[in-house]
Amino acid sequence: MDGEIGLSDFQALIRLAVAADAPAMEAVRYEAIRSIDAAFYSASELEEWVGDRKSYLEKLAICKPHILRVVAERDQEIIGFGEMSTATGLVSGCFVKTTARGIGLGQKIIAAMEARARDIGVEFLQLEASRNAKIFYLSCGFRNANCDEITISNPRHSLCSMMRKDLI
Repeated sequence: MDGEIGLSDFQALIRLAVAADAPAMEAVRYEAIRSIDAAFYSASELEEWVGDRKSYLEKLAICKPHILRVVAERDQEIIGFGEMSTATGLVSGCFVKTTARGIGLGQKIIAAMEARARDIGVEFLQLEASRNAKIFYLSCGFRNANCDEITISNPRHSLCSMMRKDLI
């Protein structure tokens, strides 16, 4: 999983996250959500999505054996991360700083999580794609899923598209 990825003149290290990465990961998530175009979500929906930042930070700092988190790092700065459950294949998010978007970094984060999931025998990944991220996940090979073939964890699921990607 560790290794440099080259994207033209852009270099980033994709690695497993550690508890000490939690504050930087929370900051990336906050910035990514707050920068979403108003055409996708209202200000109140974005505020609800951001939620309690302290609680999210505490959640990130807890290392659980079935939770896989990877970070993208450049010049010792975390510029993106992804998180998934290896028990269920549920991808809970992939966030990239606005300054690092559009260069394939998110796809590299997803690919790193997919590789790890395959290594441990996960058969498929599932996720709830936000309106603004649906095209991104389609570009990563996910497809729209029927709600009866995916586990819905987000109570705001009507604001998301259920998606799935078979790994085997």
